[in-house]
Amino acid sequence: MNLTESLVSSFLLTLLASQSGRVFTHATKALGDTNVRDQVALSISRDLEQVHNTVNRWQVVKENLDPNGLPLNGEMAYQPSPSMCENNTLAANLILNGDAMGDAGTLTQGETTTQRIDNAIPVGTTGMTLTRTISSDVTNENLLKVHYALNASSLKHSGQSTTLDMPAQAWCP
Repeated sequence: MNLTESLVSSFLLTLLASQSGRVFTHATKALGDTNVRDQVALSISRDLEQVHNTVNRWQVVKENLDPNGLPLNGEMAYQPSPSMCENNTLAANLILNGDAMGDAGTLTQGETTTQRIDNAIPVGTTGMTLTRTISSDVTNENLLKVHYALNASSLKHSGQSTTLDMPAQAWCP
């Protein structure tokens, strides 16, 4: 093998090693991003389940529950106030209710919306936090809108939104 062939072989070997290193670096970064996304999704799911439980237990008839919080006859019974039913404000009243919401976050009530914003929902071991906004529009204050946004610019498209209906609405006259 002459000098030219050796130089070409060395160059190709160096290029191949460099490309392999880049592939490994990108694969490791993608794996780390996937782990963070999984923790974000898990944190959102866990918190949304707590919100869902709060919604399901709000305005429930306590005498119909056993000590574990399960319905005695297999069916949840609710007793919303007549004014909430007449004004269609079940979700807005839940947001305003500090006992039900645990005074979490900042409460604001405007002409078009009632909302409670919590900026301190931890995301696993990442050190990041989520912002949860629970709101109800004046157009339908029986629907609870829940939106999550990650307080980090490193992950794009990490928000999630859903709408919950109020089970107590079915018990309105």
